[in-house]
Amino acid sequence: MFPSPEMPNKREQAGDIISVAMYDVADGILLPTYTLMASLSEIIMPNQLPMYRPGTFGHRDLSIPWTEKSPRDKFHDDKLVLLEAFTGFVALAMISLLAEDELIRGVRDMRPGKPV
Repeated sequence: MFPSPEMPNKREQAGDIISVAMYDVADGILLPTYTLMASLSEIIMPNQLPMYRPGTFGHRDLSIPWTEKSPRDKFHDDKLVLLEAFTGFVALAMISLLAEDELIRGVRDMRPGKPV
């Protein structure tokens, strides 16, 4: 069964940045990651290391296997993992001695108004 044409733009709750009903399709093309990185690029300032305490953005429920989680819970987990890892990505981007990949290069170039 294919999703209906209006599903990609449907937001179930205020604050949804993707159509949760389309999570599996969106995840396959890294849309949740792209959307989160685009949001972060609007607040990150060059040469500043964002610091967040564990739990700042919430907590993941590790008692439920990934395969049994709802699309909303999967997206929530994705968001938390990315946000918690973001400080490390920025730290790696600030160190020019290490080899870099596209992710770290992209994080180094992030700034408000610049496309991801």
